[in-house]
Amino acid sequence: MRTSRRINSWTLAVVLILASALLMVAGCGDDQSDADVSAATEQEQIVADFLAALQDKDIDAVFEMVDMASFVGDVPEDQMEAAKDHIAAQMFDYESVEFSGIRMTTEVSDSTALVTLTEGTIKVVNTDGTEETIDIAEADPMEFQLVDDSGEWRLAFLSGI
Repeated sequence: MRTSRRINSWTLAVVLILASALLMVAGCGDDQSDADVSAATEQEQIVADFLAALQDKDIDAVFEMVDMASFVGDVPEDQMEAAKDHIAAQMFDYESVEFSGIRMTTEVSDSTALVTLTEGTIKVVNTDGTEETIDIAEADPMEFQLVDDSGEWRLAFLSGI
């Protein structure tokens, strides 16, 4: 059973790493996240918005935050929908994910920030119907690297768990 749990946790980790590798957030708006996340800083709000996009399986919201050139190079406009469909199929390879009671800490330097999830739970329903709940406090650190890009905080390439 433990091996299966690690595989499922690893699947979630890969999803979060892939998704955060794709992200380049343009800023944090006034919108509140649908996920149960406590965000105290601008950098934490960006991570909260990202988690909400994962929870909602909202590829359009993700793509609004993506700098595709930094991840896959220039994608011709006529191929963008196909790319979006392909990435969504990989990113959202689960029935559902729910983040609750999420708390974070943030370390900021001149042009970088590190947001670490410190508390809360992640409930995943896998495509085979199995459920798993991950206690963030007991899991490997879940960290998101952000960079200051001309005054706008963005999730960095290959950031994530």
